[in-house]
Amino acid sequence: MGPDIREISGQPVTSVDKFWLETGESLLKDSVPSLENAAKQLIAVTSILQTIYFAAISFSDLQKEIASIEQYRILVSIIFISPIICWIVSIAFATFVFTPQAYRTNLSSPTSNERMFIEMAEKKHVYLHRAHLFLILGFFFLLVTLMLFLILSPPLSQAIPKTP
Repeated sequence: MGPDIREISGQPVTSVDKFWLETGESLLKDSVPSLENAAKQLIAVTSILQTIYFAAISFSDLQKEIASIEQYRILVSIIFISPIICWIVSIAFATFVFTPQAYRTNLSSPTSNERMFIEMAEKKHVYLHRAHLFLILGFFFLLVTLMLFLILSPPLSQAIPKTP
């Protein structure tokens, strides 16, 4: 812990108070690195999801199924692309967590430094929160596309060729 604090609001510091002061200090120091680590993990997970989704679409007969629907082809195509769009936006917001920004502060002023740190941590948190929201939205569209694919696919009895 930083300076030796003996009193808080005129009361002597107990061991419990000291514990919580030390805990708060370590949480504060680790807050920005933990946001950045979460953003790194989110980028990795989202990239893997996109790879799996691309592979699943590539090996399916999706183009034939979409081509068979004349009237709603554009709408169905947009629905199948929407998880990828959401995941790209998610990666973009997660990347914004690492974007360097200039913050004005007075290094001689604890209040100015506190405001600068809070502003920086809040911006990173907002970007990470948005990245999570778009990741979840991508999962929602993934479920929609899965249901749509199952509806568009021919029944299993028609897909398996009969042997004489």
